[in-house]
This record gives sequence, structure tokens and C-alpha cells, in this order.
Amino acid sequence: MKLMIFDTETADKLENTNKSILAEIGYLFVDTDRNKSFFEYSYIKPEVPMSPGASVVNNITNVDVGYEPDNDGNIKNIPSPTESPVFKRFVGGINKYKEHEDFYVLGFNIDEFDNEVIKRALGYDIMSQVKRIDLYRLSKYLYFTDEGKNKLPSEMLNNLPESISLQYLKYYNKLYKDINKIKRGEILNVGEEHVKQLEIPHSAFSDIASTYVLFLFYYNNYFEQDVKKMFTISNSPIKLDYFHYGYLKGERIEKQSSNKLLNFLTRTDDEDLIGTIAEILTERNISPEVILRANENSAKYIKDLTQKTSHKIEKSVKDTTLIKR
Repeated sequence: MKLMIFDTETADKLENTNKSILAEIGYLFVDTDRNKSFFEYSYIKPEVPMSPGASVVNNITNVDVGYEPDNDGNIKNIPSPTESPVFKRFVGGINKYKEHEDFYVLGFNIDEFDNEVIKRALGYDIMSQVKRIDLYRLSKYLYFTDEGKNKLPSEMLNNLPESISLQYLKYYNKLYKDINKIKRGEILNVGEEHVKQLEIPHSAFSDIASTYVLFLFYYNNYFEQDVKKMFTISNSPIKLDYFHYGYLKGERIEKQSSNKLLNFLTRTDDEDLIGTIAEILTERNISPEVILRANENSAKYIKDLTQKTSHKIEKSVKDTTLIKR
């Protein structure tokens, strides 16, 4: 199996601009059959300066990406994506192996974020051409569906994670024990200069190494080394049984009243939650107009929408003034 594990850091939020916000790219290529690995990373000059909010998260400054001079008055010559040798090698590696049956691109929350970052920087959607495994989506499945929970060790069921962020799962699963194997050179051979980054939160190698270890020693075991199963789940809508965030986190979705589900629907942009709630409400004969008024993105999840417009609206919903997003 060949894996390309990658992570991006950005200059701003996606919704704040339609320009390229890529400020750093890091990737790890692993050939498990040949026991070979390669890692590199680089700052990239985004099309917008670093926002304060982004810098708080990733510790990257406008000095780092060439928008401001350093203390000596010098401005770093940071390459754009099209000029960056590291970014070119990352894209070249994907193009080289994308047709291979056993090649997968691996990341954490890449479908919600990183794929769009790469698309803007590159100018086209290369990620739609490859098999992707998103560990964030696998985490949703494992911890917030009944089917997924059946794959977990029994001792975990009474102590499920409070969050499915990578940083939380890093400590929840005690990844630091396995990351020590990287430090000793037992898993990856990437060079001492990169290993030192393991102690720096959100550094390029730290997040990528955590993602790889989480996949290799945990999720790979939960799914009994069935990589194709992980790929399928990662790239399919997930019918959630429990809320995975918000004031109802951990509560069973189908046990909530239609009124409460509609109110939650007005507040979420999570595609899996939208699909799950829309399906439940449709099964309860809630009018499609009511569901759409709560969240217009629910349209693609409501089957035979035009045939359901005359459905009776439940009395508990009929007189409710929905909370507007």
C-alpha cells in the first residue's frame, strides 16, 4: 500500500475569501510494501496576508510567508504554489500514483477543508481524482453510529471521546506512546530535523505523524485492515445515530422531537447531520417545505420532494416559529 498523508496551514478561513490561502504544505509519502517513507514541508506564499486568527492556530506569521520584513528589514522570498518545489513534488506524487489500486491519500478533515485549500492553490480539483481516506469522517462513524461503535473495543464504550478533533484524539488514544516509535526510527525514517517537530503542536510533521499513527495502529485495527471499507465510509454519507457536537452531543438523534430536530437543523452546516435529520423528518411525514425552510441544503436528501408537498405537517411543528440561521 502507498499512502500520501498531508496537512495544510492557511492564512485565513475559507469563507473569508475566494483566493488561495495556502500558507504551508507538508506531506508524508509511505510505501508500506517497501518500508520506505519520505517527508517534506515548506511555507507557501498565500494570496492574502496572514490573519491574526490563523496565526493564533498555526503560529505562522506574515514574516514567515514574506508579507512583512523581519527584524533586519529583510523580506523572505517565499514561493507561490506554482513556484514551490515542495508543492510541485506533492502534486507530482499524486499524479504519479493516482491510478494505482493500492494508493490512498490520507488526512484529517481533508474533505471539509484541505481539499478546497489545495484546489484553490492548484487551480483545479486534483483530490477528486484520487482515493481519499478522511480520518475525521471515520471518527464520526466510529464514535457516533451504532454500527461504528460495534468495531470499538468494549472497554472504550463507557469512555467515548469528548471531541473528535485530531488534538483530542491524539491524547485520548495516547498516541504519544506510539509516536515514540517514530522517534526511535521504528516506523518512519524521515530525518532527525523532522522528528524534533513532534514536540511542537500543529507543526507540519506533528499533525501528519499523529494522523498516520492513528490510522496505522488504531483505525486500521478497528476496521480489521480493510482499507477499502475505510475508503467507502469516508466517501459516503454517514447516517449518524448520535449528535457529534453541540448542546445535544451524544444524544440519540431519532429520540428527539421533530420540533427540536428542526431547530437544530437551522444551526448546522454538517452534511451528515443534515442528511440524517432530513431523512428522519421525512419518515415522520414532515412537509419538505418545512425542512427546507430550516436548512436549504436538505433538498438533496429529501426523496421525491415534489411528491411530498401535500404531506400533513405534524401539529407539534405546525405552530412553531423556526429559529433562523
